[in-house]
Amino acid sequence: MRKTVGLMAVLVGVGLYVGCEDGGPGDLTLADLVGSWVGDQFEFTNRENRMESVDFVAAGADVAMTVAGNGRYTAAAVEPSGGFTDVMTGALLVEEGYLLMTDDEQPGETVAFAAELAGGVLTIISNEVSYDFDVPPDGVEEPADLRAVFRFATGTTVADLVGTWEATEYRYVSSPTPSDTMDVIELGGGVDITLDADGWYALTLRLPGELPEDQSGVLMISGDMIYMIDDVDPGDPLIFEFALDGDTVTMQGEDSIDLDDPPDGIDDPAVVELVLVRQ
Repeated sequence: MRKTVGLMAVLVGVGLYVGCEDGGPGDLTLADLVGSWVGDQFEFTNRENRMESVDFVAAGADVAMTVAGNGRYTAAAVEPSGGFTDVMTGALLVEEGYLLMTDDEQPGETVAFAAELAGGVLTIISNEVSYDFDVPPDGVEEPADLRAVFRFATGTTVADLVGTWEATEYRYVSSPTPSDTMDVIELGGGVDITLDADGWYALTLRLPGELPEDQSGVLMISGDMIYMIDDVDPGDPLIFEFALDGDTVTMQGEDSIDLDDPPDGIDDPAVVELVLVRQ
């Protein structure tokens, strides 16, 4: 996966012009956008060579956007194998059907968008962007069209996980030697996670013998996968398979930790297993 510009930064770096479902942009409201959206397409096409295009979703990236009722939004793209991670947070208003989006990292700049919304599908189109299509990239961006398609998410979404969660089970299982385990709860540790409606999370991790560690960032859901993208180190997201049953969520993902007794200072590959209950 190649990326020469911030995937989501493109969405706040240009103005767009598209139509709306029922005869004009004035029909779109913030209420229409509240919820979770999954990216089905994010494609750049070279305007000088229409046969040349790059679709980040088709190439393996998971793309998602969450909009809260107060207009706060998060947008994230993750290439699960580690190719890249990109995230953006900010405030969104809808005025006369146009999206007015402000990036938290550029608070003085608000950009207007229009969008086509039909049948739970949000389409954004622009012919005013640029992209480096060369392999390997040569650092020169070429005029491009952008077509981004978001589908209103079904199944478990960020809204279903809003609240504070406390781990009742938390263990590491050695990948090469599954008989080697560490039960963090039994050893006096734990983890707490709080999630807001706009997808922003705060996490406190307590490992035995270590000081508590705080982390915050954006939580993204794609199908049965959770991505927790740290705002300090977004390039190394926590990735879990998960399932929600009422107020209990189970999570499993790959990690590494020193399981030797006594510790030898070398982290070993492991599977982390979590059960969290909403407080």
